[in-house]
Amino acid sequence: MRRFGFGFYIVVGLLSALPAWSLYAQDVGGAGQLNLPPLERKLGVKTREFVLLPSLGLSYGYDTNLFYAADNDYEKPLSAQGLWLSPGVSIRNRNTKNIKAVFDGKLDLNYYLSDSDAVKEHNAVGGNVGLAVTFFEKSAVALTLRERYRRTLERRDFETEQDFNRHMNRIGGGVLFRPGGRALTLKLDYDFAADLFSDTDEDWGDAIFHDIRFLGSWKFFPYTALVMDVNWQLRKYMAEGEGNYGELTNSMPLKARLGVNGFITKKLSVMAMVGYGNSFHDERALPTAAELQLVKDSVGASDAQLPTTDNESFNSVIGEARVSMKFSKVTILQAGYQLDFNDSLFSNWVSYHKVYGNFQQRIAKRVDLIVDVAYLYLTYAQLPAKFAVTPIVGLLSAFDRTDVILLGQVRAKVDITRWLGFELKYRLEMVNSLNSTTFGTRILNADGSPIDDYIEYNRHVVLGTLILRY
Repeated sequence: MRRFGFGFYIVVGLLSALPAWSLYAQDVGGAGQLNLPPLERKLGVKTREFVLLPSLGLSYGYDTNLFYAADNDYEKPLSAQGLWLSPGVSIRNRNTKNIKAVFDGKLDLNYYLSDSDAVKEHNAVGGNVGLAVTFFEKSAVALTLRERYRRTLERRDFETEQDFNRHMNRIGGGVLFRPGGRALTLKLDYDFAADLFSDTDEDWGDAIFHDIRFLGSWKFFPYTALVMDVNWQLRKYMAEGEGNYGELTNSMPLKARLGVNGFITKKLSVMAMVGYGNSFHDERALPTAAELQLVKDSVGASDAQLPTTDNESFNSVIGEARVSMKFSKVTILQAGYQLDFNDSLFSNWVSYHKVYGNFQQRIAKRVDLIVDVAYLYLTYAQLPAKFAVTPIVGLLSAFDRTDVILLGQVRAKVDITRWLGFELKYRLEMVNSLNSTTFGTRILNADGSPIDDYIEYNRHVVLGTLILRY
């Protein structure tokens, strides 16, 4: 087995930990950053009770590295052109005094222009559909019920007809309290979520989880608030046992942050939050002394190369700081730093430092220019010790991994007419593992020669989209 797909299994594991890379490393912005106000448009087909807003996106794109491949002696990136068709609709009621209901849905039909059988197999249909109903939205107590289903389309990190497409569903609700003069706002949310791969064996990687979140805000100045954010998940993997190599570990990640967010002056906004995080992964026993001795004897590993702990949990400080400058209604510049962690399929958790910047400019009331950059430094938990005693893996020379990621994105959105728009987007992804091999693993060929399994790739994506709306 040439690559086994270690690299992208790990990346997808990180993605599956998030609500929607909402990719943590793919997201080049920060939480709650300032944005340009939406352009005023009179859109929609109005009836007595509802407003119907249809849309259609027609896209053409070019991807220089469709399968996230490293450019080395064993593999080369495969580029591809593609067409996308994205019809969508949103329906909302007009009288929202007691009940506000919003239904929206969108299909993503992608078609790659390629002669490769592996590429053509990824021509597929994705999309999402959701409904949210809020009762007494403007009162002191408001109740929201919601449902959201997504089908995401994703490739593996080597050229193959197999995919990492996923079905994700969240159903839940929340209660919002705004007592007294509404300076104090408290919100409690709960969602039951399922995150299921469509093309892995025996439910590998499939997870269900309970997602509980408590948000608090107290405005001690008109535009500045003390904020609190507590998130607790109960995550369970559905596969029998612990995966192939002990990589699927149930957890109960907790994140709690407290800080300040708001405008210090009319133009300067500051957000600073600090808190605590713990992944609370299930404990497992280390391999026996006999099993570890077998590894040492068979591959010549030293004591320093063998695992010293198993299924460690993240347990440290987390936080974020951001400074935003709103020079005018049409010009925003902001930068921030974030320290956080997320769940990982293979290695329990990954922590990351992220430094990011964002610039937004509106030109002539028709063109929005948005530039995002981000640099991430990622540190992974130690691999489960079962990797060391599973014969197919071969020699593990180390159990630690560190990555750096550079992301950049430029978008230009043009409002041509009320019913017609255009968006041009360029995206850069540069991923580099600081270790010589992924987790130090070396997968052995049949003749005993090693093959390095890198998670290193460079990727450029250009996408132009014509947007029709009514």
